[in-house]
Amino acid sequence: MQNAGFCMALAALCAYLIGSLNTSIIVSKLIMKKDIREIGSGNAGFTNSMRTGSRLVAILTLVGDVVKVGISVLIGGFLMQNCLPGESEAWLLGAYIAGFFSMVGHIFPLYFGFRGGKGVLTFAAMILFTDWKLFLIVIALWLILLFFTRMVSLSVLITLPVYILGAILFAPDGTLTLFGQTVPMRVFTIGTSVLMGIIVVVMHKDNIKRLRNGTENKIGQKAK
Repeated sequence: MQNAGFCMALAALCAYLIGSLNTSIIVSKLIMKKDIREIGSGNAGFTNSMRTGSRLVAILTLVGDVVKVGISVLIGGFLMQNCLPGESEAWLLGAYIAGFFSMVGHIFPLYFGFRGGKGVLTFAAMILFTDWKLFLIVIALWLILLFFTRMVSLSVLITLPVYILGAILFAPDGTLTLFGQTVPMRVFTIGTSVLMGIIVVVMHKDNIKRLRNGTENKIGQKAK
């Protein structure tokens, strides 16, 4: 394949369609015979799945969302490697494109009325498949914060700037020739990371309001 634009669009489309397979919605309907968007916070994501009281729903949501991002990243990387032969950073470019659009699909799922989750788990999965060392730093910090605050949203919001800093510090040094231009790969990785971080913050706007009011849910609370 020679058309870079076509390959990028195809990687984005495939990732979006796969990301739209919102695991928590599918699993909650199959196991609980309920739509998770009608339970608890109404969010179709991993955090709300833990509030259902069903460990099976939570575990399957976790596994399913990580797997769908992994598949998306592999497809994106494969497409760009074949589209840009000889470019050492082609796979990483495809991985970031796919990771981003998989998260978009999770948040705005085509198959479920564009009402999905907040994208945190899919974002974390993208970090895992593109830079596992940075992922370990981020997940360790998040777990420490979660232990002390018992609030998923607060832990996520505090961890985000640390991840962005890490994405800048550990950005790849390679370059990529795209559309006749040589571009530093760090432009794509940092840019995508910042954009995904902004989306996560926007999706947490209600959580931010509750944090300010002192009414934010803590981990372990079951859905009513």
